[in-house]
Amino acid sequence: MPDELYSSPRPLPPRRTGVSTRAVLLALVVAFIGGTVLAGWLIWGGKLSQADLGLEKAAPAPAPARLAALPAPAATPQPATPPLEARLGALEQQVAAVDGAVRSSQADTARAQALLVAFAARRAFERGTPLGYLSAQLQQRFGAADAGAVKTVIEASATPVTLDDLAAELDALAPALTGRGAEEGGWARLSREVSQLFVIRQGAGSATTPDQRLDRARLLLRSGRTSAAAEEVARLPGSPAAQEWLARARRHAEVEQALDRLEVLALSQSAPAAKP
Repeated sequence: MPDELYSSPRPLPPRRTGVSTRAVLLALVVAFIGGTVLAGWLIWGGKLSQADLGLEKAAPAPAPARLAALPAPAATPQPATPPLEARLGALEQQVAAVDGAVRSSQADTARAQALLVAFAARRAFERGTPLGYLSAQLQQRFGAADAGAVKTVIEASATPVTLDDLAAELDALAPALTGRGAEEGGWARLSREVSQLFVIRQGAGSATTPDQRLDRARLLLRSGRTSAAAEEVARLPGSPAAQEWLARARRHAEVEQALDRLEVLALSQSAPAAKP
């Protein structure tokens, strides 16, 4: 036989003694299945919750105490709509206030216009000029309140008399009023002047001689006191010669009084009545 048949046999490869990979995987699968079964049994028995196993979301953490202590913002209250009657009442008050202001303004305007008419009438009377269109204005604004005063002013404007006219006429009547006519002689004039040197006064400031009364009448007439000047002239010895002058002076005083009444009425003028 050949030598190879009688040669010694080949040595076998060494045998592996460690744990195989298949055994490890099998053990892991068994362990996973066993753990799953055990966890399910514990959860079913109430001994273990899903939160402990991480299967359930944890509840959110509470807000910090500082933020929780802050009060919630209060809701802005909405104004309540007033009822219809209240709104109508407020509207009526506003209308009444506006109407009062308008009437007050109208009263002021009417008062100012009436004063202008009264002042214009006085100015025309003092100058001795006709009233013209002022006659109709006087009738319209003062005729219902004082027809007598309006009539006096209008009639006097037809024959106007001024203070200057009365003063000039009084100077012309002075010789007749004091008893010093053209027929007065030298001796009579001398006696009169000497007698005036010694005057017995009846009261403080009272005029007793004709010349003193005449001077006083002139002073009163110059200051616009026509009625008082006429009283002084009426006491003079020659007053019968001045009857026409006295009538004109007293008429002038009546017109002044009538104008005073019209000015008082103008100050109390109110607004015209509102039309319904």
